[in-house]
Amino acid sequence: MVDTGSIIEKLLPKEELYSKLCKVVSVDESEATCTVDLLDGGAPVEAVRLSASPSHAGLHVIPKVGSEGVITWLSKHQAYLALASDIDHIKIDVGQSVLQVDASGIVLSRGTESLAAILKDILTQINLITVSTPSGPSAVPNNVAAFSAISARIETLLKTS
Repeated sequence: MVDTGSIIEKLLPKEELYSKLCKVVSVDESEATCTVDLLDGGAPVEAVRLSASPSHAGLHVIPKVGSEGVITWLSKHQAYLALASDIDHIKIDVGQSVLQVDASGIVLSRGTESLAAILKDILTQINLITVSTPSGPSAVPNNVAAFSAISARIETLLKTS
């Protein structure tokens, strides 16, 4: 007869993995890590992962220093920040495409182009439209002020970098 209990024991990790409440004390965005103090009074934990890998690709959720959170251990020597109460910014980097969101707005870019810059260029060119007529070129559009207002609205939402 097969002993399923011993089979399960062999499949499970030998170390106990768990989560703890913490407070973020520093962030190293270039390494995609942070340092936290454990709220239960335990020793500070350094090099806590903020993403699946330290590369600049993928999803990065950057917490604000001072925010509370939950760290979960992947092994005895490696933990990741699973939850954070306050986010500084979020960045998704897939190849040349980047989406970054923070309190001041959104950046959507691919390579050297950004959505904000493209929309601003479109509105600038619309404001310069003149039409050839039998009596000569027309004046600039009479709703330039409306296009300027749209441009200002775009600037409250989108950033170029």
